[in-house]
Amino acid sequence: CKPVHTIEEIKQLKCAFPNNIRLFVAKSEGRIVAGTLIYETEQVAHAQYIAASDEGRAIGALDGLFCHLITEVFAEKRHFDFGISTEQGGHYLNEGLAFQKEGFGARTTCYDMYAITL
Repeated sequence: CKPVHTIEEIKQLKCAFPNNIRLFVAKSEGRIVAGTLIYETEQVAHAQYIAASDEGRAIGALDGLFCHLITEVFAEKRHFDFGISTEQGGHYLNEGLAFQKEGFGARTTCYDMYAITL
């Protein structure tokens, strides 16, 4: 699975929007075990990248991190967006990923895509 942005692009975006792109991590005994990059607007906190180590998965680090983000850090936001749960250009639903996100109360939304020839 190829990331949407390269690390160089993320650095450029962070420089252009220093208050709107934030990295949040969960640590265990001083080691990072999970994290997510959040793109933030006035109404939405959008998780673009989500990762956990084997240790992080074993201790539920992402669960704790997202609980903290949703109920405390971004509690006043209208929407918390976990991002897509599809692969292959939206043709394949990653059911495990959708299930994880739905565990936080998320709902699936289908987006129609249109191409306009200019």
